Amino acid sequence: MISVTEALLLIAAIILIWVLLKPEVLVRWGRTLGRLKAEASRVGSDDEVYRLAERLGIPTEGKTREELIEEIRNRSKRTEAK
Repeated sequence: MISVTEALLLIAAIILIWVLLKPEVLVRWGRTLGRLKAEASRVGSDDEVYRLAERLGIPTEGKTREELIEEIRNRSKRTEAK
């Protein structure tokens, strides 16, 4: 039976060998982590979009995030034109 430390070292060694033999794995992992981070920040910003729309007086009931973003953009364009 191997100890937890030995198991962790074995896993680390396997990952290290795998990465050294296949460098494209690192690139793929980096892209995946980047996508996950972007998705997490996008999901987190949904509340911000709804709060901003409400502050601007835009009704949010039954509207998608994309519809609200479009209305916020239109409202800001009208404000800039004045």
